[in-house]
Amino acid sequence: LGSRSNAKVAIIYDWENRWALELSSGPSKALNYVDEVHKYYDALYQLNIQTDIIGVEEDLGKYDVVIAPVMYMVKPGVARRVEQFVSRGGTFVTTFFSGIVNENDLVTLGGHPGELRHVMGIWAEEIDALLPGQHNQIEWNQEWGSLRGSYPCGLLCDVIHAETAEVLARYGSDFYKGTPVVTRNRFGEGLAYYVASSPDSKFLQGFLANLCKEQGVKPLLNTPTGVEVAERVKDGGSYLFVLNHNAEEMTFDAGSAKLFDLLSNRQVSGHVTIPGRDVMILKRSAAQS
Repeated sequence: LGSRSNAKVAIIYDWENRWALELSSGPSKALNYVDEVHKYYDALYQLNIQTDIIGVEEDLGKYDVVIAPVMYMVKPGVARRVEQFVSRGGTFVTTFFSGIVNENDLVTLGGHPGELRHVMGIWAEEIDALLPGQHNQIEWNQEWGSLRGSYPCGLLCDVIHAETAEVLARYGSDFYKGTPVVTRNRFGEGLAYYVASSPDSKFLQGFLANLCKEQGVKPLLNTPTGVEVAERVKDGGSYLFVLNHNAEEMTFDAGSAKLFDLLSNRQVSGHVTIPGRDVMILKRSAAQS
């Protein structure tokens, strides 16, 4: 009781942004705000990175990485708060079809991504809406962590130009082949990343793993697929909830520190087996957290 999440990564989810996107007449009927949010959340879930879902009014300062997929609507003061967050050392990510309108759903003049253009260091010339099942490619410029080579992307492709941003990857085909698809802009002490299309899960896991590593955000535990880990903190101590969603027992690495399983009243460390459909609550002391 009284414990709290201690996530250092957050995803912005804005209801008015969702409504505006769903009521818009384009650029593609296939664009679904919730699906894009889910893709980023799922990648972090697979990495065992604790992630909060927050509104645009939340304090960004308590996070190290903030992700705003398809931030079509930028409300008053949000861009300034994003700039402050990044300038103080935070990592911010947004995607295609962002910074298009204000809180009244009126187009922001001066080029897209509108009020986010300064912090992102890019401008978007136009948007290519792909047919269902059609894909372009994210061609990675150089090896970065697990990212290398080519990854499929689809749905929408922003045709963007780097202003102050560094180009990390380029499109592999179509009339905008060779133009930027992933950029990184240094702004003050932090970094702002722009992902100009909708990539696959393999790319997102590698990309977000790199961003978290840059910020020193580590996975809670190393677990196999289907074993979820969540953390709650209280009075300096940490509680790891390990949930095995698989029907069969699984083994995960609890690390070298001795953890105390509150449900079985035993200490565990190293490789631990958890039965199918079971849960463990592992307590670690303040010194281990």
